[in-house]
Amino acid sequence: VHELIVAGIDDSAIVLRLALQRASQRCLAEEVFAEISPSLPRDAARLVRYCIEHASEAPTIDDISRALGVHRRTLVNRMQSAMLPPPSELWAWSRVLLAARYLEMPGRSVEWVALTVGYPSANALRNALKKYTGLIPSELREDGGFARATLAFRAALLPSSRRTAGMM
Repeated sequence: VHELIVAGIDDSAIVLRLALQRASQRCLAEEVFAEISPSLPRDAARLVRYCIEHASEAPTIDDISRALGVHRRTLVNRMQSAMLPPPSELWAWSRVLLAARYLEMPGRSVEWVALTVGYPSANALRNALKKYTGLIPSELREDGGFARATLAFRAALLPSSRRTAGMM
C-alpha cells in the first residue's frame, strides 16, 4: 500500500488523481531500484534509493544527508572512500534511470517524463540523458532502452570509468 484514501474526506477527483500518481511513481521507483540495487555498494544503496523515491522533489545534498541521518560531509566522504560518484551525481543518475524507465512506457511524452522526474523541460531531460547515457529519448523508447541506461549507470559506478571521463 502506497497511498490511503478516506471515503468522504479524500475522495475528490483531484485528491484521487494525486494519490494514484504518487502510488504509481512509488511502484516505478521500487522497480528501478530493484533492477539496479544488486550492482550498488552498501554505502550507495540507501542514498540511491532515497534519490529515486524523491527524484521529482529535487532534494539538495543537505536534504538527502538529513534524511539518511548523516552529516553532509560524512555522506560525501563515504562516497569518496567507496570510490563512488558524489551524491549529486548519484541523484542525477536516479532521475535519468527513472526517466529511461518511463520512456519505455507507451503514451508518455518526453515533456511529461521530464516534469514527472523533476526536470524543468523536455530539453533539460534530453541533455541529461545524452550526458549520462549517451542516448536520446527515442533510443530509450526502443526495446531494451532501460537496460541500456542501467548498463551505462553500472559503468559509471566503476572508478576507472570516472577517471577516464575526468581526463576527457
